[in-house]
Amino acid sequence: MMNIPNPKIDSDLILYGNRACLGEIRPNMRQISIQYIEAINTIQLRIYYDKPLTQEEIDYDVSGTILTEIISDFPQELEYRDEVVMLPYPNRILDNGICIYRRYEPSPDLNE
Repeated sequence: MMNIPNPKIDSDLILYGNRACLGEIRPNMRQISIQYIEAINTIQLRIYYDKPLTQEEIDYDVSGTILTEIISDFPQELEYRDEVVMLPYPNRILDNGICIYRRYEPSPDLNE
């Protein structure tokens, strides 16, 4: 039986989120995070991109594909939403979700 994720122990979100990302990572993705928002009974997926999506990426709907894989692992009574954020490097990503993917980015030189 599937369990609703516990906000204190989100191992299911990490496991299912990582599995859903297999084969879906694109070069311009900076980070993917997931979180369970208990107050509104919702799982939220957020994908940060370095540059605007190409038409091919829009047509394929990577975030929808990843979210669909995650949805299949949780009960139907949960709500789900995804968000695509354009945030070019070196802007810092501030996100309170669980990071399930992050690309390597060198630290920006603060002396410039």
